[in-house]
Amino acid sequence: ESIPTVYNYIKIPHHGSENAENMIEYLNLNGGLKSEFASVSIFVKHGLPKKKVLDKYKAVVKQTACTSDIIENNFGLGTIKLVFDLEAKQVSHKFYGTATPI
Repeated sequence: ESIPTVYNYIKIPHHGSENAENMIEYLNLNGGLKSEFASVSIFVKHGLPKKKVLDKYKAVVKQTACTSDIIENNFGLGTIKLVFDLEAKQVSHKFYGTATPI
C-alpha cells in the first residue's frame, strides 16, 4: 500500500524545523490536488518554524496557519480550532490569541 498524498489536516512536525521536511516527500501534488490545511507551532528559542520549510508546505497545502504571528513577530499563546461538518463536507477555522493564517 502507498501512503496517501492528500489530507484534510496536517500538523507540521517538529515546529517546522528542517528535520520536518521529510514529510514533504509524501505530500506531492496528486493530479493538482492539494491538502486542505496545515498548522505549525512555534519554538522561538530555536527560531522555529523556518520560512524555507513553511514555503515548501505552502506549495502542497491550500492554507497554513501558525500558533503565533511569525510575520509580525507577535509571539504568545495561540490556538487553532478546526470544526469539521461531515454532513456538509466543510471545515471552518477559528484563530484565538496570537494564532494566525500565514
